[in-house]
Amino acid sequence: MPIVGSQVILCDLPVRFDTYIGCSHRCQYCFVQKKNEDAFRVEFGENVNHLKDWTSGARKGRAIWCDWDIPIHWGGMSDPFQPAEAKYRRSLDCLRVFADTGYPVVFSTKGKLAAEPQYLELMKRANLAAQVSIVAPSYDVIEPGAPPFAERLRIVEALAANTKRVIARLQPLKLSALSEVLSKTLPLLSRTGCSGVTVEGYKSTRGVEQDGEMQKVGGDMVYRLSALRPALESIRDEAHSLGMKFYAAENRLRSMGDDVCCCGVADIPGWRVNRCNLNHLYFGGYEETEKQKERGTGDVFAAITQQPGIDRLVMPTPFIRNMGEIAKSRAAMEMMGYIEPVEQLGMF
Repeated sequence: MPIVGSQVILCDLPVRFDTYIGCSHRCQYCFVQKKNEDAFRVEFGENVNHLKDWTSGARKGRAIWCDWDIPIHWGGMSDPFQPAEAKYRRSLDCLRVFADTGYPVVFSTKGKLAAEPQYLELMKRANLAAQVSIVAPSYDVIEPGAPPFAERLRIVEALAANTKRVIARLQPLKLSALSEVLSKTLPLLSRTGCSGVTVEGYKSTRGVEQDGEMQKVGGDMVYRLSALRPALESIRDEAHSLGMKFYAAENRLRSMGDDVCCCGVADIPGWRVNRCNLNHLYFGGYEETEKQKERGTGDVFAAITQQPGIDRLVMPTPFIRNMGEIAKSRAAMEMMGYIEPVEQLGMF
């Protein structure tokens, strides 16, 4: 079954679906290595039957509050079109389900299989948007198992012609690559039919500062806003000048984007993302569903703390009540860069 976890507090598309576990792209910066020491070994994840259960409306446990066709994020922890797919075709089977049902989905990939004709034909029939991770040509050396930059440009172009839209993920952005992004990546993307770019700064778990530009936030080393904000502003301005949208996947700068839904898909006709989260409580557009008001819908918040027995405390409470209490916390406000008085959240 697709997974709903801790991202529910800040993500408009918190339902994650992975047809594989692990990834052979072997990107040196991959955050999954922090959660899985053997992240490059590829195993099977969820299968087509799990997907059919979800698209038929089955909701239970931590997903019980999802009482509508909330778009799925496919490829949250592993690339659905990595080389293993050529052998097992698990993602191809799932694409057939998406094509047959019209269920909304956005997938993230670097894989060249996504641009093969049999996949594109199904994508054309499906209610589907795509994200392609691509930062700069210099990243080829730190992404040794992934298609090179030039090939990924061709993938973007193929997907742009066969999906609802393509968003380029400039993630993780190292500030050392900024000039390359501005002079090469953005102009080249603008010629492919790419709809927009979503940007997040590089994070390190190794605790190493770089020339004073990084600081410790939570368990990661991240760029200081004084260094990161002007970089994102320059990317935003250049993207706009080239006719592309800009979205900030950096939590602390989310409101800089053309929409706080950093996947760039919230305005696709017929799609309805989750707007009961920190993004919309702090920056506007907040909505709640009738289901989210019901008691017994708060179980998903146990995934945030992962403390023994916490589920017994949060599950009976309505989804919106738990979200509101988190929104009032100093930790949440610092994570999202929210600086307005807490009284603004008096609705809770």
